[in-house]
Amino acid sequence: IYIIPSEFNMPRALYIFQEVMAHFYRSLDEHYKDSPEWGKAYPKLELVEAPAASFCGSNAELSADSDPNAPLERYSLARRAMDELRYMGDGEVERG
Repeated sequence: IYIIPSEFNMPRALYIFQEVMAHFYRSLDEHYKDSPEWGKAYPKLELVEAPAASFCGSNAELSADSDPNAPLERYSLARRAMDELRYMGDGEVERG
C-alpha cells in the first residue's frame, strides 16, 4: 500500500496505517486460529512511504504554482486543492 501524504503528515499517516493493519492481522489470526485450513504463514501487505512535497512554510517559494506547464508534483497543496475545486466547478470532473 502506498501512503502518499505531504511530508509533514507522513509520521501520523504511517502510524495510523501500521495500527490499522496490525489490528486487521490480529483479528484475522484470532478469528481463524482454530481452523485447520488456515495457514499461519500468509503474505502481509507492505506499507511504502511516498511523501509529496507540500511547499508550505519555509519552502513555499520552491513551488511552481505560477507556472502552468509545471508538473503536478511541483504545485503546492493549496494550488492542488484550488485546482480540484475548479475542475469540479467547470464539469471537467463529474461528481459521483
